[in-house]
Amino acid sequence: MCSAASIISETRNAIWTAAHCLHGGRNEDDFNTSFIFLPAYDNGWYPGFWFAARVIVPADWAQNQDVYDADMGAIVLRPNSSYGNLQDYVGAFGYTFGNADHGNAHSFGYPANGYNRPDSDFAGAEYQMYCSGSTVDAANWNPLDNRLRMNCDMGGGASGGPMVIGVGAGNVQIIGANSHRNVDSAGNWADNYLFSSEHSDNAAAVIDLVNS
Repeated sequence: MCSAASIISETRNAIWTAAHCLHGGRNEDDFNTSFIFLPAYDNGWYPGFWFAARVIVPADWAQNQDVYDADMGAIVLRPNSSYGNLQDYVGAFGYTFGNADHGNAHSFGYPANGYNRPDSDFAGAEYQMYCSGSTVDAANWNPLDNRLRMNCDMGGGASGGPMVIGVGAGNVQIIGANSHRNVDSAGNWADNYLFSSEHSDNAAAVIDLVNS
């Protein structure tokens, strides 16, 4: 299971998430299958469901599994037969790409576990959770690493959830997508950092394909 968010698009039926939730990153055709989106899921309750029509990931992910620049993607959904377009029914976030440094940011997701916390704190991913704080450039000293980094303890299940600004201001905009954490030599999470791939050219290209 991954997290995702409704995003403004010309289709009025698009969601934003992490590429690794959509595609295995081993070859061009390595897409996952049978996607269903349950907006505002809350312990078994949701207002409706939407199925996938098209799945889009950057070529840098499909060919190179690039978590620095390409772990983002979108699904264009089919309208629901009863509720119509997702964006008309539940709303959608805007987006602003190209900058890693943001104050008063939030990261949303449905984690089943987390860093330095018992799994019982997360209730089996049945509830949406969030972190708040600032996002920063993951490596200011490295011009090739413009990932967004945030202090956040959410783990598995939060992947693909949006990093956003504008919560409480009536203009929520996606700036990134929960992608990965640092791990130690044993594969365990090493710190409290949650990363998003850089949302720049690849993110803009995915938006163009959503609207094409």
